[in-house]
Amino acid sequence: MASADPDGAAAATAADAGPHIFVFNGDADGLVGQHILFLELGRPVLRVTGLKREIGLLARLPRLTAGHIHGIDISLRRNLDALYPLLAQGNLRITWYDHHEPGEPPVHPSLVLHVNQAPETCTGAIVNAVRGHRHPLWAALAAFGDNLPATASALASAGGASAHEAQLLKRAGTLVNYNAYGEAPGDQLIPAPELAERMEPFVSALDFCWEASIFGPLAAQYEADQDAFQSLIALVDMPAAKAFVVPDAPFARRYAATWANERALQHPNEALAVLHAQADGGYRISLRSPRREGAVPAASDLAREFGGGGRKLAAGIDALPADRLDRFAERFGIYYGG
Repeated sequence: MASADPDGAAAATAADAGPHIFVFNGDADGLVGQHILFLELGRPVLRVTGLKREIGLLARLPRLTAGHIHGIDISLRRNLDALYPLLAQGNLRITWYDHHEPGEPPVHPSLVLHVNQAPETCTGAIVNAVRGHRHPLWAALAAFGDNLPATASALASAGGASAHEAQLLKRAGTLVNYNAYGEAPGDQLIPAPELAERMEPFVSALDFCWEASIFGPLAAQYEADQDAFQSLIALVDMPAAKAFVVPDAPFARRYAATWANERALQHPNEALAVLHAQADGGYRISLRSPRREGAVPAASDLAREFGGGGRKLAAGIDALPADRLDRFAERFGIYYGG
């Protein structure tokens, strides 16, 4: 039977038999999740990953004659079309670790789900729980990268990290997550498959944080991109709602999501829309609802008005035509600004 075991309190050792295939998101959460599995299971025979927004990764698998596929931090719902034929082969086992909405997955003896949609968790924390809570500092790094500071701090504390060490984990998580963004060749400083391999020698998350060959170049590029964002002008500028247009440029494609995460934490009572200019003249939009307590309009509801979707606190619109920009700005202001 497929299991809806959210935190995976007990991982069956029989399921550890390989060969293993890791299919994972290229952000901090996905990279850490697969690294914890690497530490537990050994090197996979195949890794399939990509940029942050490359979600339908299961379809990229070659024909497999046998093996154990681990789906890590990618939406099961977005991969269902590829999942069914894999299960139908009868020669594969599939284990899924994720915190996104899974859709309606099949019940199948070869499918095990560790899916937890609680807003305070991330995939790195789920994998850590499934593997017996043996890697809390790696999970903390993932949670910091996934913009979950309270969860990350609790994991760091559980792993015995000092306040200074927690800050190192936060910096590393932020930079690894930042590295995942981009849309064009060359946007990403370290491709996710390469970064996964460069993580392999590190059993200790804190030792990884000191790897200058990774974090030196990432920090330099991050700071340059950060500086470029100082000149943004708001499209919507209301006390409770801000919207910004960012250009179709490498620095914006890399840094916009990290900047939005930071701004959401700094201004918890403020709704945020980041409009990414596209080559066709339209926009891809990231929405963040206020994090204040009480009734808050869901970002997903507004996104659906323009063909998008997502979660209550974070949603997106993949393609807003240029001629609907004014309408979106008006609706966003009314929706959150009153």
